Amino acid sequence: MNDYVSGQAEARRRPREENPNDFIREIDDSKTPGDEYRPKKRPAKAKPVYEDDMDFEDEAGPQEEESPASININAAYFTKILWIKLRNFIVKILDSFGSFFYIAKEDEAQIFFDQGKAFQKKGSLDQAINSFKKTIKNQPSNHEAFRRLGECYLKTKKYLEAKDIFKSVIKMNGTDPLNYFWLGKIHFHLGENKDAVEYYQKAAEIAPDVSEFSYRLAIAYDSQGMGKEAIGAFNRAITIDPENGKYYYRLGFSYDSQGDHQKAVECFKKALALEEG
Repeated sequence: MNDYVSGQAEARRRPREENPNDFIREIDDSKTPGDEYRPKKRPAKAKPVYEDDMDFEDEAGPQEEESPASININAAYFTKILWIKLRNFIVKILDSFGSFFYIAKEDEAQIFFDQGKAFQKKGSLDQAINSFKKTIKNQPSNHEAFRRLGECYLKTKKYLEAKDIFKSVIKMNGTDPLNYFWLGKIHFHLGENKDAVEYYQKAAEIAPDVSEFSYRLAIAYDSQGMGKEAIGAFNRAITIDPENGKYYYRLGFSYDSQGDHQKAVECFKKALALEEG
């Protein structure tokens, strides 16, 4: 009996060996009865936090990262502003140069007109046409530029263009006999002899002292079979300019067509004498 008691006392004094498979149990008065016997999981080991992983917030709140679309919109906005500023700057520069080199339309028209006359005199008709067109663009009421343009068209055998020009010129200035003369010549080249007679007559009426007008009218009469009228117009031309051999020469053919061969021979002799003299 004493040995049993001694053994129990010894057992109580000996420390108890823990079983590694046992769970840790804690008694909590705040839990319901029996909770103290439920197993409690060990807390997970905390992951160390480094400074690079921390999110910093300013006083305004968390910072949001801009999306690529937002960046593109901002870039396009500033690019457009830059382009507007640059464009306005270029416009100001051009305006400054424009005002420095500005020439009044009347002065520019005169420059082109003088240039066209020089080209026409030199025989550079295509360049003259271009200059006269520029003159008319700056000064649409310049009937002399129209007339010279028509003359250039006529000499380059652009008869339809020349006809349109001279009809416009006559509306602008109906008192210049040259306009009617050139229009008569254009109609004659186009085979419109009746119209040619009409315009040559008008030129000769306005300027009866110009022998060439009567001479061209006589030729137009002759082409229409109007022999008597042609003889009368040739004689008027000879009266104005009696030393022009071609007038006698053409008059001789008119007399011959009318059967007056004697007068025709006299005219041919006169024309020959003037050419030899």
